[in-house]
Amino acid sequence: MKRRTTVFLILVCAVAAILAVIYWSHKTAVNTGAPAPAAKPPSSSTPAVTPPAVPKVTATDPYKLVGLYFSSLKDGDFPGAYAYFSPDLRKTLTYQAFVAGFKGSSLTSFNSSSPRVVGAGNISLVVQVPYTLSGTAGDVAYTATLRCVNITPGTAQADWRVESLSSQRAGAASQS
Repeated sequence: MKRRTTVFLILVCAVAAILAVIYWSHKTAVNTGAPAPAAKPPSSSTPAVTPPAVPKVTATDPYKLVGLYFSSLKDGDFPGAYAYFSPDLRKTLTYQAFVAGFKGSSLTSFNSSSPRVVGAGNISLVVQVPYTLSGTAGDVAYTATLRCVNITPGTAQADWRVESLSSQRAGAASQS
């Protein structure tokens, strides 16, 4: 019986040693060479490819979020506006697709002073905000519907972000 136990332990140790060698041989080595040259910043006429992960100002309530988001768009600060998106929205709407939606146009006005509340929950608020885009077709009025959520519920400092958004030309029939 002792001999079987000894053989079993030797086999277990041998398998463990083989697995350890395989594990360590597949680890990626750390590159200690010279650092890569710094990337050249984009020109001011081209939006940044990678938006900031954190907004410049934390939106402590949904109404402040709406104002900050639209102010960033009006200023042409697409990375700043995109920073107010929730992590879930960033997974479904890339920064490049977001910016492409404004190609050839600019936000000229918005009214976030009294957004129309169309839905509410414990940590969410759905609002509609009128805004105007100026582009090759002239000024066109739209209504944006934003679902705002607090991504830090239960903490002392709320952090509201846009979780979903859609726009509809003003006066157009409502979509379901």
